[in-house]
Amino acid sequence: MFKCPEYSLEVGRDGNVQYSGQRNVAVEGAQVFQASPEQIPAFFKTVDPHRPSGELSLTKPEDCEEFWTDQSGLEIIWQVDGEPTDKITWYAGCDAEKYRKMGEDLFSAYKRFDQAVVLIDIAPVAAAE
Repeated sequence: MFKCPEYSLEVGRDGNVQYSGQRNVAVEGAQVFQASPEQIPAFFKTVDPHRPSGELSLTKPEDCEEFWTDQSGLEIIWQVDGEPTDKITWYAGCDAEKYRKMGEDLFSAYKRFDQAVVLIDIAPVAAAE
C-alpha cells in the first residue's frame, strides 16, 4: 500500500531550500539545505512551464470534466519578494489524462534535488497478508 507523502518545499532562486516533512516521508520536521547551481535551473525549468497567470484551482468535481477519487494533490505557489503572485492547486483525480504531463512534471520536480529525495522518499508499505 502506498501512502501519499505530505511535505512542503520552499525553493528560492538563490538555491536556498526549506523542507518541512509532515507525514509519510523519510524525515519529518524542518530541514534547510543549499541546492547546487545546476539544480535550481533544472527545478524551475520543470515547474515554470505550468505556472498559471494568477490562481488556478483544479480540486473539486465541478472544476473537472472527469473526476477520480483517492488521488494525490499538490499546491505550488510562486512568489516575488516574498509575496505570492501565482498559484496552482491540483488534485490528481481532476482530468488526469488532460493534465498528465503537468502532473508528471510537478509531482517529480523535487527529484531535481538529491537532498530532497533523501528526505521525502520512503519505500511503499507492504500490504498485510
